[in-house]
Amino acid sequence: MDPNRIVQVLSKTKPPWIHLVVGQKQTILELLTRKIYFQDKIRKFAIRDVPGDRCFTKQSLLRELARVLEFPPYFGYNWDALEECLLDLADWMPAEGYILLFIDTDKVLTDSEGDFTTLISILKSVAGEWASRRPPVPFHIVLHCFSYEKEKILSRMANTGSEFSIWDFEPV
Repeated sequence: MDPNRIVQVLSKTKPPWIHLVVGQKQTILELLTRKIYFQDKIRKFAIRDVPGDRCFTKQSLLRELARVLEFPPYFGYNWDALEECLLDLADWMPAEGYILLFIDTDKVLTDSEGDFTTLISILKSVAGEWASRRPPVPFHIVLHCFSYEKEKILSRMANTGSEFSIWDFEPV
């Protein structure tokens, strides 16, 4: 996918807000954190990497999100607290938009498909809330996986019932 097209998608508030990106980790990181970040529409966005290999369980995921997103000390390390803090990000991390990049999504919440579905539901709900604010604020979730994990992640995402796009950066 063309980087300019990605910038267009990520700078808008229209769904889908969740994007599965298939490709090499370094390619995706470079694309999102270097090439795209420095384009005018995205420059004032908060882009945060969430390493999937630190998010095997619900508690490790919540700890990692709290660290990466600099949640305040009152964060309660539960699903309701996660949703609340994601909706209040502008209080301590003001930005014109937000992008959460989950690297190695195949490792996220591997012990519980139910928790994975809950996470995706919360992220989708939060993105919708940000999009309905005045002014609307883009909030996107980018889920990275390697090509050999694509079918597994597609299956996991299908089980969530959430709308998502697929950006494939693997050579054909």
